[in-house]
Amino acid sequence: MHEVYYHLGTVEVQDQIDVIRYLRDNLPFIHPTHIAIWGKSYGGFVAASALAAEDTVFKCAVSIAPITSWIYYSSTYTERYMGTPLPQDNYKGYERASLIGKAHKFKGKKVLLIHGTADASVHIQHSTMFMKALTEEGVLFQTQIYTDENHFLKNVCRHMYRTMEDFFTKCFTNQKDEYDGT
Repeated sequence: MHEVYYHLGTVEVQDQIDVIRYLRDNLPFIHPTHIAIWGKSYGGFVAASALAAEDTVFKCAVSIAPITSWIYYSSTYTERYMGTPLPQDNYKGYERASLIGKAHKFKGKKVLLIHGTADASVHIQHSTMFMKALTEEGVLFQTQIYTDENHFLKNVCRHMYRTMEDFFTKCFTNQKDEYDGT
């Protein structure tokens, strides 16, 4: 826990990359270029952060209700691990952890964002601000927004998983995607 204190999005993301790299390099049944990552909430933050990493092993990622800027998230949780976003405390840590500030690192990568408009745990503002940053950087991406769905997305699970399956199928079969021209 002490490793990520004031440094969310660093050690735990690198751990994911290192473990998958080890498994890919040591297990012959893992296809070296057919590796994806997905997560929800904090896991959505980690999945997107792992895809954005320079040494990523992931071809594509799905981020469901991701925390994209710790400034927008619950201060009760965030300040426990990140301190405050003040210059005299951990402003730089907040900047380093922001997916919004890393939007340019998603160029040429395949990412699907999923979010419910009634999410009170990770407000949709996280995804919309990230989408804005991706758009400003010219990054092509996919989104699936579920109207009136909360953080659990329980009424749309079947549709969400079908959407994810379609996204991963296109990612791994090199099908021509409408959204990125590949």
